[in-house]
Amino acid sequence: MKHPIARLAASSLAIGSLATVGLGLLAGCGSSWTGLSSTPSVLEALSLPSAMADPYPLDLGRTWVYHSLDQNDGEAPQVAPDQKFSVSQQVLGGMVISRSYGNWEAPPTLARKTAESVVLSRYIASGPPATDSITILRFPLFVGESWPGRQLVGATERIEVAGFESVDVPAGRFEAWHLQHHLTYAAGGGDTLDYWYAPGVGMVQAIERATMLSGGQAHHYQVTASLATCSVTPN
Repeated sequence: MKHPIARLAASSLAIGSLATVGLGLLAGCGSSWTGLSSTPSVLEALSLPSAMADPYPLDLGRTWVYHSLDQNDGEAPQVAPDQKFSVSQQVLGGMVISRSYGNWEAPPTLARKTAESVVLSRYIASGPPATDSITILRFPLFVGESWPGRQLVGATERIEVAGFESVDVPAGRFEAWHLQHHLTYAAGGGDTLDYWYAPGVGMVQAIERATMLSGGQAHHYQVTASLATCSVTPN
């Protein structure tokens, strides 16, 4: 049986969190971008010209590996299998991202990026396209901006730009946009999923939480995924 977070990752299109690179590792992994606001007050407040760079690069051949830690019901974190994501092919409408969690191959994701947003959905090679999707980034990025997330049964989701922060991961230190996915359950309570996207780099860290009921008891799960390595295969 897959870990509950692995099931969550598969069902929630969590690849939105884990599909990019480490700036400290590769100078060649960055790219220019015009989807972020050039409003002087925003950039002056950040004092970081790099905030204008692409927060979600999708070049064909990129591969990222993330170290993972699992934590169940508040127990000590345990080392979990690495997570690997690769931009494997270009198709009509976007880029396909292949995903694996240790030896488990997750269903691929279709990423569609424009100057306005990054939208993720299931990639289905044949047959009708997937109907589920999520806008993980909406440009321009401003701290405090928010928008609706997925359409979920028994829950609502709202995505918020929480800040622009320093993040330390095995690949190095990054200045990154902090996005929070707030889940509110119809039965009460909720969870927060946190993602950090470094401009010119992509997602460098994710902390995903899930509350699941079993035998009338609520169980709390958390996975932290931190960027470890990146490679780019020329095409």
